[in-house]
Amino acid sequence: PVPSIADIQRLLKKFDLAHENLEIGSKAWIGTVEGSYVLNWYLHVPSKLLHLTSASDLPSHAATLKEHFDSVGSPVMMGVGDYAYTMVGISVDSETGEAAFLIVDPHYAGDDGDIDKILDKNWIGWKKTNFFEKTAGTKFINLALPQICTEGGDLFV
Repeated sequence: PVPSIADIQRLLKKFDLAHENLEIGSKAWIGTVEGSYVLNWYLHVPSKLLHLTSASDLPSHAATLKEHFDSVGSPVMMGVGDYAYTMVGISVDSETGEAAFLIVDPHYAGDDGDIDKILDKNWIGWKKTNFFEKTAGTKFINLALPQICTEGGDLFV
């Protein structure tokens, strides 16, 4: 079963010293790093973590992200300032080298199946670095790249 927010908070309080005073049921931020912990604790899926001091650093990690999607393929959790996103793909313009990132808003919970509505409301779309610069402002970005394991438990990559 999918853990509830309270379940996640209990895990963080128990296993992460940075959250030992976490109040269960509070609206305290559960970020990308914490999300990677939960993936590991619940599913034994480790993640590679990238910490970017600013959104303008994102293009310098385009090759790493492209390699991740080409070889592993799992969605990337993003903490962008005070916002959360899920990256599911990357495209790099062959002429300019500019990267665009395919983003899904993790808060979308609809089942309407109306792709035009989903696109119009920006639940999914291609975003360039300037989008993240506006969203993050002066805050940092954390990325968690979950690693897929083989049936034998070895890391795929």
